[in-house]
Amino acid sequence: MRIFAKKNKYFIAPVLFLVACFPETRGQENEYYLWTGVKLSKEIIPDLKLVINPELRTMFNFEKKELFMETGLGFDPFKFLGLDLFYRLSREYSSDETITQHRFAFDIQPKAEINRFSVGLRIRYANYSEGG
Repeated sequence: MRIFAKKNKYFIAPVLFLVACFPETRGQENEYYLWTGVKLSKEIIPDLKLVINPELRTMFNFEKKELFMETGLGFDPFKFLGLDLFYRLSREYSSDETITQHRFAFDIQPKAEINRFSVGLRIRYANYSEGG
């Protein structure tokens, strides 16, 4: 336990500082969101995977809720590049209406591994359609 605390002391101090400063940066805004989700993926064949990503987003006072179900295929043609194609169905629930949205997205993900760290960037093209 002592070794764990020594290694993470440089991480804990900046996080505590940011948390302490967070209310000051928010100003008069009183809306907070909680996003909860899980990402499941299964490799179908080498370098091709099926991805399912359900997610629930709520406002802090639970006045407004959004439910997402994102499914897609991920392809890694090279060690340094990933390609993903997703379909997202989302429903937004508020006190007076429900909005259903359908969205397709295409991601290009350049990535690199440096020692035990991995660095990546996601470039996404997505369409937007809204229905009632």
